[in-house]
Amino acid sequence: MERHPGNDRAARPKFYLQNRTNWCWAAAAKIVGLHYKNQHPCFGFTIERPAPDPEQRALGYVSPPELTGGVRTQDFAGLCHPCEREDGFYIDAWQRAIVMNAGSRPGEAGDLPGGDAEKMDALRFVVTGDPNTCAIRAVSLGQCDSTIPLLDAYPEPLGAQIQNQNWMIGNHLRETGHPHSVVLMPDEKGRVRLFDPWDGFSEVYTPAQLFRSGFLSSLGRGVIRWIQYIE
Repeated sequence: MERHPGNDRAARPKFYLQNRTNWCWAAAAKIVGLHYKNQHPCFGFTIERPAPDPEQRALGYVSPPELTGGVRTQDFAGLCHPCEREDGFYIDAWQRAIVMNAGSRPGEAGDLPGGDAEKMDALRFVVTGDPNTCAIRAVSLGQCDSTIPLLDAYPEPLGAQIQNQNWMIGNHLRETGHPHSVVLMPDEKGRVRLFDPWDGFSEVYTPAQLFRSGFLSSLGRGVIRWIQYIE
């Protein structure tokens, strides 16, 4: 946790690291969704409002200072990478809004995990503000328990995402057996950078390493078994 006593302006949440133990899916969806919006400026949705009213706040909308400086929370369950100020703990506004709008308990911002449906809803929410929209198409490929490598099961759609340098949410099973979401960022050479919102680990791998033979991160060994992306 960051602590900057007497210097609240310097205290910021870790915007691209998950702010709660189970928020890897929300952090990954935020990164992928915001990147998609950068590539498609026609989507201008934001959770920022000049002076959000109570109804808007109940949906996760925040003021400009909260968007850049975080939102104060009194729910300490699973906190990781928040910032601590003299008046309490602050978390990333976007991750909080994603959980409130795309999570399994609408309106709640606790330490909630997210399944495949929540990740696709999260992508739609970040881009359009509506987790149920048809304006974009969110896709999920693969399954957590599949014994067939993703690269072999879905060579064409997966290959297209890599060739088009389309960012994706990648999912693998940690050595503990728990699922974990990361960000996959293909480059122009056909390689893929993995970014882990757990701690900021970042490394470039070949598709064969990520999807077939496996990779090594700070959380141990893993193989990307299933993904979500915006088509």
